Amino acid sequence: MDARALLVEVAATYQRLRSLRVEALSQTESGDANEGSSNHYKVQFLYRAPNQFRSERLGTQGNLLVSDGDRLHQTFGGFPGHTPRYTANPLPEFLKRPHVFHWDMPFGNEPFLFHSIADHVAHAELLRDEDGCHVVSVAYDPTPYHGVESRGPVLFWIRIADQMVVRQQGEIGHRHPASDDIRWQRHDVTVRQIEVNGAIDDATFLFTPPAGVEEMPAGRCGVSVSGGGGFMRSEKGSGRRYEHWGSHEFDGDTLVDRSRWRMRGVDLNFERRFTFSPDESELRVVERVRGPHEEKEITATIRVRSAADDAR
Repeated sequence: MDARALLVEVAATYQRLRSLRVEALSQTESGDANEGSSNHYKVQFLYRAPNQFRSERLGTQGNLLVSDGDRLHQTFGGFPGHTPRYTANPLPEFLKRPHVFHWDMPFGNEPFLFHSIADHVAHAELLRDEDGCHVVSVAYDPTPYHGVESRGPVLFWIRIADQMVVRQQGEIGHRHPASDDIRWQRHDVTVRQIEVNGAIDDATFLFTPPAGVEEMPAGRCGVSVSGGGGFMRSEKGSGRRYEHWGSHEFDGDTLVDRSRWRMRGVDLNFERRFTFSPDESELRVVERVRGPHEEKEITATIRVRSAADDAR
């Protein structure tokens, strides 16, 4: 069988779906040249066409996603040391929803709906038949996202009996902004139980906030990262990139802020050290700037409290 033709059949099968119930095991390995880690958990996913679904990561740190057909509800943070919260936002268009397969970022959320599996295919090959499945290797067009430096083919196990995808594997290499280090992620999502076009109770897609959960403003996803972050942006008209990566830490009572910039082919490193005087009346800032050919240090001290402040 031609691999591309098979993918078209799979896409058509999912486009005709009335409902889907899946329990799967998601396994991820990640790391760089120096270290790595692995993670696994179970996911339960229920879908009723065209716009209702419920997804839950099982376990003590499980998050819940529910689409009632109009809004997307999400709970998160239900693990020790974090206050459980939830948010509700308008439901995105189909190809931007969680658990829908995205050719440009195949493993953002575990994909279970493969309506677009045959889109943007650069190369497809039928490797073998195994355990009642066609095993297909698919390379997609280059992703438009900055920071994705390598993306190998995605392997799909497609069940011969009904063209359902019951396993996916792939590897993605990410590069932090203004850095040359590549951090890879290997993904393996295996369906353990599957029911196609079965009846699903209406109550499955109703969302009731659990007791004690705080609501966040609309538009907030609740995900935050401490310690570091960055961005990449292309300069209009020239196609050149600006890349930035920043982090912070404490060295005793001194706050150390570090940032790396890559702009117009030049790497620049900044380090700022913020230290209060013993009486907290002054803040001393030491800034070191290092470029490809020289390094300079600038020191400034500013008064942040006055005698009047102390009197109050």
